[in-house]
Amino acid sequence: MWIPHAFSLLGKILQIFIDAIGDTWIGLVLGIAFGSSVVVDVLLQKKRSEGWKAMLNHWRQEHRSAMKFAIWAALVIYGPVAAWSVGKAIYEDHNYFVGFAKGQWKALKTDGVTLQTDKDECTSVTGGLREKIAGLGGKSTALEAQNRDQQGEINNCQTQAIKLLEPKPLHWKALALEMPDANPSNPAIQRTRWLLVTNKVQTPAEFSFACSLPIISAETKVVGSVADSRSVPLGNMGAGRWGTKVFSPAWGPDSPVLIITTLSNPTGEHAECSFKLE
Repeated sequence: MWIPHAFSLLGKILQIFIDAIGDTWIGLVLGIAFGSSVVVDVLLQKKRSEGWKAMLNHWRQEHRSAMKFAIWAALVIYGPVAAWSVGKAIYEDHNYFVGFAKGQWKALKTDGVTLQTDKDECTSVTGGLREKIAGLGGKSTALEAQNRDQQGEINNCQTQAIKLLEPKPLHWKALALEMPDANPSNPAIQRTRWLLVTNKVQTPAEFSFACSLPIISAETKVVGSVADSRSVPLGNMGAGRWGTKVFSPAWGPDSPVLIITTLSNPTGEHAECSFKLE
């Protein structure tokens, strides 16, 4: 669906905008809250000293024009930055998808050459076998049996050629990379690394997982690529299950997903985790 992609693009635009103005989300919210609190305090002081009517008149004469000026100033100052953020986010997504499409097209061309070679070999084998079958016509029952065997080889060759044209089914597996690491400062907490491997490219890839011990936190990375990983932690999904969604680089044979789980383990027992591809 397009809605998750739209939210992802919007989130990227907002992050680029915040980075561009040299601020953080908390700093921006606190600045707006501070400015608003000053306005509210002045109006309340006016209300307490002279009443509602005086406060409203003061708002109409002073603060409303000041707010209009502030809004227009924000549009003039931040508008170009916002437009640049939109363009940069769209450009980066465009570059990513163009590169991904080129890789897919290259893989399709390589597979096509391989399939054509196999098809030519099968055609050559089929032609030779048919010539042998034509030369064996009218001979003994033993030769007829041999003809049937050769026809079976032809059919098997054609079946194998058809199978090569069929898309491979998706297979994936979660592998525990090593024994759990205990936290030296808190032995009751342990970290375990899981590597999720697959035979086909899948993007975006959403996983949910649960462990036999309580999960404190989980971290997701994509390995095997020089590009920055872009994933959305879904956090605790209820019933002891956690989740994460990986956008880029695309999860595939050359870019497995690494999930690091931090578990509460006061007894030191061995934890088991199960993973599910949503």
